[in-house]
Amino acid sequence: MAEMKFQSRLPQVHGHFMAAITQGMISAQGEYAKDMADTLSQEPHGRYYKNAGTPKWFEVDGPGPGVHRASAPGEPPAVLSGLLRDSIKSSVISISRDGYEGAVSTKAAYAALLEFGGTNEEGHAVAPRPAWLPTLVFNRIKYLNSLQRRAGR
Repeated sequence: MAEMKFQSRLPQVHGHFMAAITQGMISAQGEYAKDMADTLSQEPHGRYYKNAGTPKWFEVDGPGPGVHRASAPGEPPAVLSGLLRDSIKSSVISISRDGYEGAVSTKAAYAALLEFGGTNEEGHAVAPRPAWLPTLVFNRIKYLNSLQRRAGR
């Protein structure tokens, strides 16, 4: 009777799948970051303010020099300084044998306040201006397709 040897290639197979999943996730996250920048660049439909972003802001009737148009409650936040939109980045947090963890984030500390609403540091109530979750939900099929393309499905 002939002797047979079995050599497992499980580590190589696992490495292949982890690399494919990682590339797919990085691709999907990159698309989400781009879509967030596009969402946050939309024309707002809210009120007009003079001296927006300063303690001396006040509402005005319409557009003009030095006037900022805010977003309406329920729509994505309007660009004032650009920090929220311009600091969006995609990053890999960890890759392990158990999976992949990544994030699409911003340096703007006020992002959560705008997304969910609440009270700002001046004590003013801020109605929610969701952008992150609606963008993710609206484009979820696109992100899944991106992941599947990169993962070789």
